[in-house]
Amino acid sequence: QLTSYEAATKSQQLVELSWQTASEKENNYFTVSKSKDGKTFVQLSNLKSKGNTGSSYQTVDFSPYEGTSYYKLTQTDVNGRTEELGIRTVKAKTLKEESLTIFPNPVVNGIIHIQNTTLTGKQKLEIYDLKGQKLVNDFIFFRDNRADYKINKSLSKGIYLLNISNQHQSKIIID
Repeated sequence: QLTSYEAATKSQQLVELSWQTASEKENNYFTVSKSKDGKTFVQLSNLKSKGNTGSSYQTVDFSPYEGTSYYKLTQTDVNGRTEELGIRTVKAKTLKEESLTIFPNPVVNGIIHIQNTTLTGKQKLEIYDLKGQKLVNDFIFFRDNRADYKINKSLSKGIYLLNISNQHQSKIIID
């Protein structure tokens, strides 16, 4: 039983999708799909059910379409029956990776150096995995268009998205 389903731009580069259930009887998983036209959808992510009680879910689209994006939420039971729970739309401006220069990339010893000509002072820094889960939420200080940051959380090898002040985004690789 779905109690809410929302899609909202978190920044110009990403859309956050969240929903909540009051109960989940025989639920296996949820699927979020996206579309440019509201007719032809491609799968964005699958999230396994958290059990029979009500739960909250969240995923992120790191590459929404320019203009309107349509997001369809479906639920699949353990017996394979699928039910569409709703479609939400989000309008976005031009979406592009910002001019962040990050080095070294792949990241060595958890230390990253960031350069950007428009950032100054204290800025919010977030690191997401490719499923949209926020893994790091911290602050960084830019001086002379440059900042250094030590990732204190142990991240497994892979690709992550670095987001600064919900305005600038870049991919980083942990090796």
